[in-house]
Order: sequence, then structure tokens, then C-alpha cells
Amino acid sequence: MSELSGPGIAGECDAKSGLHLAEDFFLAEIIDPQTGTPLPPGQSGELVLTTLTREAFPLLRYRTGDITSLDFSPCTCGRTLARMQRVMERVDDVIIVQGIHVVPGQIEKVLKEIEGCEPHYQIVVSRENHRDTLEVHVAVSENIFFDEMKRQRSLLEQIRSVLMRHIGFRVEVKLVERKTLAENLQQSGKIIDKRVL
Repeated sequence: MSELSGPGIAGECDAKSGLHLAEDFFLAEIIDPQTGTPLPPGQSGELVLTTLTREAFPLLRYRTGDITSLDFSPCTCGRTLARMQRVMERVDDVIIVQGIHVVPGQIEKVLKEIEGCEPHYQIVVSRENHRDTLEVHVAVSENIFFDEMKRQRSLLEQIRSVLMRHIGFRVEVKLVERKTLAENLQQSGKIIDKRVL
């Protein structure tokens, strides 16, 4: 949220029961992302912030796109600032990997331009050795699997290279049959985030 004042909007205390909002700088509320209706304390919805101290470029009811909830009860640490629970998901389908915003539609656009790829994919985000990793499962036409291994490796490297240029970091790629991917998408959706934050 670089549009807001730095260094941040909230911070965690030793009690680890939510992030204390900087309420002297921001007015926070939770709304229903579909209707924009304010929700009562404790309910999950989209975080909306209004800056209180900015003069030249104030923001009124800035929709962050983050799904969270607010707790207004006093914290065991003694602070009385409202606490924001950790962000559970996003309203849009943007995911942040290695500090970079990844838009699934961007991946889809790249795949449509590569011959042999079908416009079906699944993104798997995980964390290994304290580092985010991104793997893209790509549906390819059946003849790719019956073709020689050299062609498969070439396609795999082409997809990996193009995605790296567009996203900005190394992406693992796995070629899968359309039928297999369709089953996976039904079970777990287009984005699987295995990270434990």
C-alpha cells in the first residue's frame, strides 16, 4: 500500500494477537467487498483506510483489497489501539511472491502466446527455506506428451524463460494434461497458496 503514508499502517506486539493499527494516522473500517456496506467489528471483509494526517494528498476510504477483520477490545499488552487480524486473502486475485505482485491474468496472457500451451493453468505458491517459490502447472496439447522428450524440454524452457521475463523471478513449470489439470482446478482452484504465514 505505497499510496499510504509509511512506514506502515500497523505493527505486532509481543502478545501476537493481531496488528495494532496506527489509529492516530488512519481511520480503519471493514466493508463488504461486493456491496461496500460497512461491517460490524469482528466480521471479515475488505480493509478500508482514510488518512488523517496527510494534507497534500489525502485518501478518503481507500480500498486496500485486503480481506481481514478488526478487533477493538484492549490487547493483553496494554495497548488500546484497534487490532487488525492478519490478511487472509485478497479481493482481487493478485498474489505477492518474493515481494512482487503476480497477476494470474498476466500468466494466462503469456501462455496463450506460446504454441502448444492451452489457456489452462494452476499456480502453486509455497515456501521453502524461508523463501517463496512459484510453480505454474500448464496444460499442454496431447501431442506434446507423445512427441520426443527434446520437444517437451524445449517447451518447458520456453515457458519458464518467458514467465521469468514477465514476472521478474524464476518460476518452476510443470507440464500436465488438460484432463488432469481440470480435475485439480475443480478440487482446489486456480491458485493454491501453501505458505504458512
